[in-house]
Amino acid sequence: MPASLSIEEAGRLIEDLCLMDDVFFSRCFEGSNACAELMLRVILGRNDLEVTETRTQEWIQGLPGHSAKLDITARDSRGSIYDIEIQKAGKGAGRRRARFYSAMLDAGWLGKGEDCSSLPESYVIFITPDDAIGRGLALYNAERCVRETGELYDDGTHIVHVSESLADRETDLGKLMHDLSCTDPEKMHYNVLRERTRFFKKQEE
Repeated sequence: MPASLSIEEAGRLIEDLCLMDDVFFSRCFEGSNACAELMLRVILGRNDLEVTETRTQEWIQGLPGHSAKLDITARDSRGSIYDIEIQKAGKGAGRRRARFYSAMLDAGWLGKGEDCSSLPESYVIFITPDDAIGRGLALYNAERCVRETGELYDDGTHIVHVSESLADRETDLGKLMHDLSCTDPEKMHYNVLRERTRFFKKQEE
């Protein structure tokens, strides 16, 4: 935070932060398996999902000259891996970018000397204010398929796009999107996000 800000200005700045700000998002989710678990359960519709490890703002080095900083990475009890990205603009969540992040996620979790057959299921999730795909949906699940048969290619990669503004606020997904865009912790639906956001806002103040 700039040293030139007055206490009042800094306080107003913090009050205006929400979880759709990627830095604040990463700050609140740092080390919190519960927060990551909640998000993944709601977005993927899997109440059995258990997060065992959460990392934030992790740099992954790929090919020479190419690296990526992932907002949130997580692993669940089945070994599946996840990358959750908050994007302020839909243009930062394009399909080729999602492909790149999916490749980087694999590169970051595959140990040296390990065979590709050991790659776990991977999920890259982009959350944007608007519709990054442009088909008027709140949720898109993208997977490769075989054109000739229509069957899933089943290579273990999954890409998900969530449109915050299009999510029905009466659904679990809509309530989650409300909480991500809400600046007042007391108005959040999910207790784990309310407590975490309240704690960090008070700490920063």
